[in-house]
Amino acid sequence: MLDHMCKRKEPSVEALIFPFSGNHMEKFYWGTGEILVPVYTTTQEAVAKHPGVSVFINFASFRSVFETSIEAMKYPSMKTLA
Repeated sequence: MLDHMCKRKEPSVEALIFPFSGNHMEKFYWGTGEILVPVYTTTQEAVAKHPGVSVFINFASFRSVFETSIEAMKYPSMKTLA
């Protein structure tokens, strides 16, 4: 992750949303160690479990990016959508 190269103490990614599988944890490398990032099936669940998150980065495909962006904008805590 770029965060580690920037000398951040902890990662800036709090969760991922992947609607095609059940909730689980995904392993990523952090420096010489590993971290677990939770993966949720819905935006609603991710926002409920991580209320301090204010940035939504959308990597959805061209076919679904509009729908997921509109959904993210419905949450008042989301201040930035990229």
